[in-house]
Amino acid sequence: MKKEQLLRVSCQENVYVGQPFKILVDFDFTHATRITCLTGIFEGRFRTAFANQVEYQQIIAFRIEFDALLRQWYTRQGKITAPAGHHRAESRIVIREHCPGTYFGKNGCIEYVVVVKMRVAGRIGSSELTQMCPVNVVPLVNLAHYMPFRMPVYIEKCFHKKLFCFNKCSVNIQLELRRAAFVRGMQIRESS
Repeated sequence: MKKEQLLRVSCQENVYVGQPFKILVDFDFTHATRITCLTGIFEGRFRTAFANQVEYQQIIAFRIEFDALLRQWYTRQGKITAPAGHHRAESRIVIREHCPGTYFGKNGCIEYVVVVKMRVAGRIGSSELTQMCPVNVVPLVNLAHYMPFRMPVYIEKCFHKKLFCFNKCSVNIQLELRRAAFVRGMQIRESS
């Protein structure tokens, strides 16, 4: 792999489901460089690990477009040659609303990552440069559409306390909430 080329991938630290986010890919070349392949993908996947067996299952995958940048780099012979200097590709992606958020557990995880691969032609063969950028996806769920959100909750507990053979005490506690779930900023008023 040549040290003259540099590839950097950056994006937001926290990405919210259903909202667009920007992916920036920066290329720095010290001289004109022939590129044989440039691909980018935003991928979300489940990873489970149990008894030394690791399994992956893809949730989503979006191709990152470099078409505008590649059109600038084309030469008359149909080869892709990037001129020396700094180049930037920007892409916007929206994650579907029913996708789960990022999760890391003992036997598995849900992870999202941006992967950019660039293959550069050399004098003998080619070298490949891969950059990965992990993305923390935060799910957003609108509870107003679900019926259990609006349904009241009733909790009733009965406690009995006995000390030696006398002093028997019985307490019934009833708790009633008008809703099953609450939105941030909503106030709960208590009345006795």
